[in-house]
Amino acid sequence: MIKMGNSKRKFILNRREFIKTSISSITAFFGGSLLRVNSIYSKENYNVGDITVTWAGIFLYYLPVEVAKEKGFFEEEGIKVGKIFTSKGGATTVRNIVDGGLPFGECSADSATSAILKTKEPFKLVAGAVKSPGSLAWVVRPDSPIKKIQDLKGKIMCFTSPGSVSEALAALCLEAAPGIEPGEVKRIAAGGVGPGYILLEKGEIDAAFTLEPTTSTKGTKFRILFYARELVPDYFQTFWMARESFLKTHPHVMRGFLRARAKGVKFILEKPEEAAKILIKTNEVATTMELAMKTLKEEGAITGEYYSDNRFIKRGLDLVEKGMKIVGSIPTDAKIPWAEIIDQTHIEEAKRIKLI
Repeated sequence: MIKMGNSKRKFILNRREFIKTSISSITAFFGGSLLRVNSIYSKENYNVGDITVTWAGIFLYYLPVEVAKEKGFFEEEGIKVGKIFTSKGGATTVRNIVDGGLPFGECSADSATSAILKTKEPFKLVAGAVKSPGSLAWVVRPDSPIKKIQDLKGKIMCFTSPGSVSEALAALCLEAAPGIEPGEVKRIAAGGVGPGYILLEKGEIDAAFTLEPTTSTKGTKFRILFYARELVPDYFQTFWMARESFLKTHPHVMRGFLRARAKGVKFILEKPEEAAKILIKTNEVATTMELAMKTLKEEGAITGEYYSDNRFIKRGLDLVEKGMKIVGSIPTDAKIPWAEIIDQTHIEEAKRIKLI
C-alpha cells in the first residue's frame, strides 16, 4: 500500500486488499436501497462505490476525477464516488475492474480493447480519457553513445508492463521513426518506471521509459532521448470502460459521472493553479507547486492537448489499432469493430463521432 501522508488520499496497490474492499462496491450496486435511486436529481446521492484509474496518485490520468470529487461536481450530478484505486497499468487495471466487480474504470486503451475483443469481458468503451502521449519519453544514461532513436537498433529498451500504454507507444514510435523498425529493437517489461531506471543504471537496458512528474524528480540523472509526442502525437492512452449490466440498469449514473469528469477537465484548463493544489494533495510525486505546475504543462493538461472531454477521436482510435497490431495484441490483418465495442450514448450527442 502506498501512503502519501496524513493529508493525502491513500491509493491501494495490494491486489488482495483491492478485491476485498471492492465487495462494498458490489453491495452498493445491488443493494435494495440504492436501486431505488432512479434519478440523478434524487435527494440521496447514488453511491457508485470504488473505481480504479491506472496509475492513480502517481501520474496524471486520475486528476479530472479527483478534481470532480474535490469541487463537488459528482454531488451536482447526484453521485457519490468512493475510493480511487490505482494499479501498475496494462492488463492489471482491467483485471482489477473485472475481478473487483467494479462498474467502470480508466484503463490503457490497448488493455481495455483487448479485454472486450479477446477475452469477451462484458464491458463497453464509454469515453475517451487521455488523448495524447503528453510527457511520455525514453531516457538514456548521460554518457550513452545513443543520441537518437535510430541508434537503438540492436539495443534494448523497456516499457512498464504488457498491454500498457508504454508498450504500444514504444512500438509505434519505432514504426514511425525513419531508418528503424520495431523488430530491430528488443523491448522488455520492467514492471514500472522506477524498475526501468534501475535496469538502465545497471546497464542491463539501453533506454528506459519515463514520464512526469517522475522525470523531474527521480529521472534527472538521465538524458531524454525522445518524446513519444514527437513521433505519435495523437495516440489515445486511456479509455473509460464500463460493465454492460451497469450501463443497462444505471445509464443516468454513467452519464452523470462522465459529465462530472468533463467538468473536471474544464476546471483544469480554466484554473490550473487550483488544479495543481489538488494534484499536490493527492499525488505521491508532485509535492510542490513548482513541480505540479511543471507536470501539468509538460503533459499538455492546461493547453487542452492531454485530456479528452470524453469524446473519441478517429485518429486516436486508428493509432490504438495500429499499436495493437505491432505488439501482437491482434492479428496484423484484423480490423477492430469500434462501432460494436464503443457505446457513445453516455456522452453528449455533439461529442459523438461516426464509427465503423
